[in-house]
Amino acid sequence: MKIESIDIYGYGKWSQQTFDQLTDLQVFLGDNEAGKSTLSSFIQTIFFGFPSARKKDSNLYLPKQGDSYGGRLFLSGTRFGKVIVERMKDRNRGKAVLTYENGQQEVVDHLASYLLGVDRQTYELLYVFKIDRLLDLSRVKKEDLNRYLLGIGTSGSEQLLQIAEDYRKDAKKEFLPTGTKPPLNQKIKETENKWLQLQDAKAKNRDYEGLLVRAADIQDELAKLSQKQEKWEAENRDLSEAIRLNDYYLEWRQLEQEISAVDASHLPPNVRQRWEWLQEKIAEELNKQTALQEQEKQSLKELDDFSQAKWYRDHQAEWDSLNHAFTKISSAFNESLFLEKNRREEEAELILFKRAMGLQSEQMLQPLTAEKMQMAESLLEKEKQISHDLTDLNQAISQKESHLASLEMKIKELLAERWADGRFKDWQSKAEQGKADVQSNSLSIPMMVSFVVAIIATMIAIFAPALRLVAIGAAVLSVGAGVYFSKKAKVMTNHPTDEFNMADYIQQAALRERLKELTVEEQGEQESFIQLLNRQEELEMALEKEKDNQREWLNQAAYPLNFSLETVVREEPAQKIAEREQKLSAIIEKQALIEASLDQWFEDADFIRQQLRLTHLSRSDFVGQFTELRQALILEENMANHAEEKLAAITAQKADLEASLAKHLKERQDILEAAKVETEAEFYNLLHAKDQQAEQKRRQKFLDEQLHDKEALFKRYPDKEQALKRLANNKNHLVVIQEDIKRLQKEEVSCQHEIRLLEEGGTYSTLLQEYAVAETEMRDMIVDWAKKVVAAEWLEETLRYGKDDRLPLLLDDMTDYFVRLTAGNYRRIIFRKSGIKVQHASGTIYEPFELSQGTVEQLYIAMRFAFIKNTADIANLPILIDDGFVNFDSSRKATMYELMAELSQSIQVFFFTFDDTVGEIMSQEQINVLN
Repeated sequence: MKIESIDIYGYGKWSQQTFDQLTDLQVFLGDNEAGKSTLSSFIQTIFFGFPSARKKDSNLYLPKQGDSYGGRLFLSGTRFGKVIVERMKDRNRGKAVLTYENGQQEVVDHLASYLLGVDRQTYELLYVFKIDRLLDLSRVKKEDLNRYLLGIGTSGSEQLLQIAEDYRKDAKKEFLPTGTKPPLNQKIKETENKWLQLQDAKAKNRDYEGLLVRAADIQDELAKLSQKQEKWEAENRDLSEAIRLNDYYLEWRQLEQEISAVDASHLPPNVRQRWEWLQEKIAEELNKQTALQEQEKQSLKELDDFSQAKWYRDHQAEWDSLNHAFTKISSAFNESLFLEKNRREEEAELILFKRAMGLQSEQMLQPLTAEKMQMAESLLEKEKQISHDLTDLNQAISQKESHLASLEMKIKELLAERWADGRFKDWQSKAEQGKADVQSNSLSIPMMVSFVVAIIATMIAIFAPALRLVAIGAAVLSVGAGVYFSKKAKVMTNHPTDEFNMADYIQQAALRERLKELTVEEQGEQESFIQLLNRQEELEMALEKEKDNQREWLNQAAYPLNFSLETVVREEPAQKIAEREQKLSAIIEKQALIEASLDQWFEDADFIRQQLRLTHLSRSDFVGQFTELRQALILEENMANHAEEKLAAITAQKADLEASLAKHLKERQDILEAAKVETEAEFYNLLHAKDQQAEQKRRQKFLDEQLHDKEALFKRYPDKEQALKRLANNKNHLVVIQEDIKRLQKEEVSCQHEIRLLEEGGTYSTLLQEYAVAETEMRDMIVDWAKKVVAAEWLEETLRYGKDDRLPLLLDDMTDYFVRLTAGNYRRIIFRKSGIKVQHASGTIYEPFELSQGTVEQLYIAMRFAFIKNTADIANLPILIDDGFVNFDSSRKATMYELMAELSQSIQVFFFTFDDTVGEIMSQEQINVLN
C-alpha cells in the first residue's frame, strides 16, 4: 500500500494543505513546531479515526482557523486498487468514506479490519518510530531486556512479552511453592485443616453409617415405584389422548360423508370472483350511465346559457374589423392623452415664461421687424460707444490724479530743502561779486570738475526741457560729489574753510529752478484735469440720454419697463413667445384630428354597447374595456365550443357504456347457464354450498393434522367407553403407588432427620459445609492460577520459537541490519530457548544487557526493520519515523538512511526530521520542506 497524496482540510496548524507526488521514501523536513508530528497524527487519524476527547493527555489537533476538521488520503496498491479514504468529524460521525476507482462510495465502520489489516494499537507498536521508544530501552531492567528484545524480534513489538510477564506476575501474587502469604497458599492450608476437623467429627457418630445405608435403600425403593408410576401415567396419557381425539375422529368421518354429497366440480375455480367482479362492474356502469345522463342534461343547460356566443359569431366580421383597428385606436387614444398632457404643459410653460418676463398671461408681444431691430442695435451701439469713451476718460482722470499727487509731493520735498530768500540773496550777491574766502582758491581739481559738470547740466535743463529732469539730477550728483571730495581734501590738509560754498550755492540755485519748473507743470496739469472732468460730465449726460432713448423705444414696442434693450435684442422674447404659441397650435390641431378618428371608431362600436347594455360607458372607459369584452366573448365562445365537445364526448361515452353494459350482462347470463341454474338465488345457493364444502375441507385438513400418527392409538383404544373404564382402573393403581411413595418419603425424612441430628450433635454438619466451601474456593483459585501460568508459558514458547516459515529470513535480515549498523563490530544474532544473544566480531557472545546503550538501540532497530520487511505481505502499511535517530552520529545516520532506502522498496517510509543534513543524502523530490 502506498500513499500517493495527502489532502488536509483542517487539522491542527494545517489548513487546506496538499502534499502530492509522494515517493516511496518521503522526507518531511522542518524545525520544531513546523507541523511534523501533526502530519504524522493526521495520517493515523485517517486510518483509524479521530483522537478521543476522553483521554485527557491526548492532542485532538482541532483546526486553528475554523476549517472543516479532517481530510483525505489517496492510496494505491490496496486490495481494492486505488482508493480515496476521507474522514470528516462532522460527517458520518467521523467514519471513513471509501471512494473506489469506479466512483462508488462506501461508509466503513472499521477501516482497520476492512482495508488495513491492523488496528491502531498494532500500527503504533510496529509502524511508528519515535525517539521515546529508544529512550525507553534505557529504563528496561537488565534481566528483562533479553525477553523484551525476543518479543520485538518475533512479534514486532514487546506487547506479547508484556502480556506474558503480566500473567507470571499475577500468578506469583496468587501462589508460591514455598510461600505462606499468597491467597492460594493460605486457602490450601485452610482446606487441609477443615478436612482434619471433619474426619475427627465423623468418627464420633456410631449410628451414622447405618442410617446412611437405610437412606440409600429408601432411595432405591422410591426409584422403582417412580418407574411404575411413570408407566401407568404414560398409559393414562395415551388413554386420555384417545378419549380427547375420539370426537375429532368421529367429526372427520362425518365431514368425509358431507363433502362427497356436494358436487360443484362444474364451477370454474374463480367463478365467485368473476361473478362478483361482473356484479360490481354492472353496478358501476349503471351508476355511470345515470351520471352521464345527468351530465348530458347539464351540458344542454350550459349551452343555453351561452347566448352571447351566438351573437358574437353572427357579428364576427364587425368585431374583427373593430379589433383590427383597435391597435391603432389604442395608440391614437394614448397619443391623444399624451397630446392633452403636452398641451397643458405647453400652456403652463408659456404662462410661466410670460410671467418671468413680467407679462400677463393674455398679453402679447409683436416680433421685431428688421427696421426696429436695426434701430435697437443702433441705440445699443451708441450706448456702447459712449460707455467705452467714458471708461477711457475715467482711466485718464485716474492717471491725471496720480500724477498731480506725485507733483505735489515733490514740491513739498523741495520746499523743505529751499533756503530762506535772504540767505539765498546774500550768497547770490557774493557769487556775482566774485568774492570768496582765502580757502576758495585752494579748491581741488574734483571740485572744479564737479562745478563745470553742474553748470553744463543746468544749461541743458534750461535749453532742453525734454532732458530737464535728467540734467538736474546730473547737476545735483556732480555738485554732491564735488563737495564730498572737497571736504575730504580739507580734512586731509587741515585748512579752515569759509561759510560761503559755491557748490552749495549752485545746488540751491538748481533746486530753486527745479521748484519753479514743478510749480509751472502742476498748474498745467490742473488745467488739463479740469478739462477731463468737464468731458466726463458731458459723456455721462450723453449716456443717460441714450438710455432714455432706449426706454422710449421699449415703450413704443410695448415691452415692460423691467426689460432692457440688450435683453430684447439678445433673447428676442417676442419671437420665443410666438414659437411657443405656434407649437401649442400644432398640438391642438393634431389632437383634433386624432379625436375625430376616435369618435368615428366609437360610433362604429355602438352596436356592441347596445347589445351588451354598455351605453353608459364613456369613450375612454369603452376603449379600456374593449379588449376585456372581446376576450370575455371569445372565452364564452370557447366555453360554448367546449360544452358542445363535452356533450359530444358524453354522448360517445354513453354509447360505449351501453355496449359494455350489454356485454357484461350477457357474460353474467353465461355464468348462470354454465352453473346449470336459472336465477341468481340458485347461483348464490350453489356458491354457498361450495364455500361450505371448502370450509369442511379446511376443517378436515385441520383434523387430519390433529389425528396424524394416531392410527395405532385408535387401533389400541377404538371404543371410547372402554377407554374410559381402563383409565379409571389405572388411576386406582396410581393411587396405591402414590400412597407407597408417600410412606417411603416420610421414612426418608425421618432417617435424614436422625442423620442431621447426629451431624449437628458432633458439629459434623458445620464442618462438612465449611469444608465444601473451602474446597470449592480452593479449586477455583487453582484454576485461575493455572490459566495464567499456562498462558504465560504458551506466549513465551511462541516468542521463543517464532514462526517456522518466516524466522530464518527474519533472522538473516536482522543479522544483516545489525552488522551494518554496528559497522561490522558484531556479526551474528542468535536465538536460544533462554533468549537472544549476539556474537562480537572477535567471537565473544554477549547477553543484551551486557551491551552498551547505543548497541542496544541498533539491535532494537535492526529487529524492528527486519520484522516489518518480512511481514509486508500481510500488512503493507507506510512506516512513520518521527526523528527516531536524532541521537545517532553521522556514520550511523548514513547507515540508517541506506536501510530506510532499502526498506522503502517493499514498504513506503515517511521520515519526519529537523536535520538539515538529510538534504545531502536525499534527492530534492524526496524532501518536503515544512514551514
